[in-house]
Amino acid sequence: FVILLVRTSSAQVQRWQFTGSLGLTEQVTVYDPAIKNGSFLNGWRISAGARRHFNRFYLQPTADFRVYDQEAIQQIAILQGNPANYYAALLLPAGYKVYANDHFNLRVFTGVSGQYLLTVGDNKGGFTKDQYNRFNAGALLGLGVDFKPVYFDFHYEYGLNAYFRDPDTRADAFCFTLGVLFN
Repeated sequence: FVILLVRTSSAQVQRWQFTGSLGLTEQVTVYDPAIKNGSFLNGWRISAGARRHFNRFYLQPTADFRVYDQEAIQQIAILQGNPANYYAALLLPAGYKVYANDHFNLRVFTGVSGQYLLTVGDNKGGFTKDQYNRFNAGALLGLGVDFKPVYFDFHYEYGLNAYFRDPDTRADAFCFTLGVLFN
């Protein structure tokens, strides 16, 4: 009985792949105070998660730490010391491997995301926590490529609720991720 229990647990563990990733995030909004100097709110993310396979289908719950600039600029620039907001996020994508072999996968995925505002950094623009909704939900759609053990994902997050409180505006995001599959 004990041997059977260990064998079952071992088989389940082998079907999970743990992931770690870094990514670039570009938020899009129509909120005038945030986009007066550019079009995109630059950001970055660091993630940890796991991918569970069911033949060609998979689930990949992921926890993120995200940093978004408070004001847009004309070019993509991260880690520049710009005033930023800090978020904890959870992504719940489900996907399908369109093409798969031992070394390469082409994947499509969709899912939901949620992010919680941890803090608003010091800034010259006068942004405060009161201007942001504490929780934002999103729907995501993406494409991924695995060159095992490295993977690249691109996804679009459509904001489902208001990002800024007044005026009631939402923010969408383009996310580019480079990650590693463990196991």
